[in-house]
Amino acid sequence: MKKRGIFSIGAIVVLLGLLCPAVNGQNELEDDGWDITLTPYFWAAELSGDATLRGRTGPVDASFSDIMDNLDIAFMGRAEAWKGKWGLYFDLVYMDLGSEFSTPAAVVSTEMDVKMTTFDFGMGHRLWETKVGEESSQKLSFDVLGGGRYINLDGEIDIKIGGPLAGLGLGRKFGRREEWVEPVVGGRLRWGLNDKLAVVVRGDFGGFGIGGGSNLTWNFLAGVDYKLKENMSLKAGYRIFDLDYDSGSGSNEFGLDAQFRGPIFGLTMHF
Repeated sequence: MKKRGIFSIGAIVVLLGLLCPAVNGQNELEDDGWDITLTPYFWAAELSGDATLRGRTGPVDASFSDIMDNLDIAFMGRAEAWKGKWGLYFDLVYMDLGSEFSTPAAVVSTEMDVKMTTFDFGMGHRLWETKVGEESSQKLSFDVLGGGRYINLDGEIDIKIGGPLAGLGLGRKFGRREEWVEPVVGGRLRWGLNDKLAVVVRGDFGGFGIGGGSNLTWNFLAGVDYKLKENMSLKAGYRIFDLDYDSGSGSNEFGLDAQFRGPIFGLTMHF
């Protein structure tokens, strides 16, 4: 899959982070103890791309409704802990998809189970935080992010033969599991429009073919954060996660070059 827009996305995040302090030199960093947030969220993603199994490549396109029809269980959440200009972050996405197909009279039936886990972890540093304008209450802040991403892809296909051919042993069951940890670097820009509403843009890149990881992963999120009350806020936005990974060769080759994208909604609790 072509990595459409990844360099422009990265340039926007990085350049804004480096150039915006020149607008206003005031630094508003404060150290008032730990700020801990927990955000369970729902990502209405669709999938498009190509998958390679046993050396054969085919499309893996699925709309959000297709994914929901075959979703057995899912969990998504993000946690952050900040003290002053330093912080920790953790982000987990787990999806278990299953589907079944059978011919008339169940002569041939197929069960497929696919699990995907991504777990991001790392540290953040608030590079700067500044007011916009001399008397404005609006603030801009930029965080640099760095850490790792654990990815686990686990798929299994079970083909069963029934009817008069049931005793011939023609059924097959095969699967593949790939897991790795890769480095990740990124940044986040937050613009507080007022004391309730903020705009947030976050992006990161990972893999780079280091240590058996992916060729490249990139993640981009843009959205808004609306404070309901002092310790709770709503989040809404759009997220893209792009993965390009391959391993093995010939009949042992496995690969996934795909993109998950769609709106995202969450509820953040502050502690």
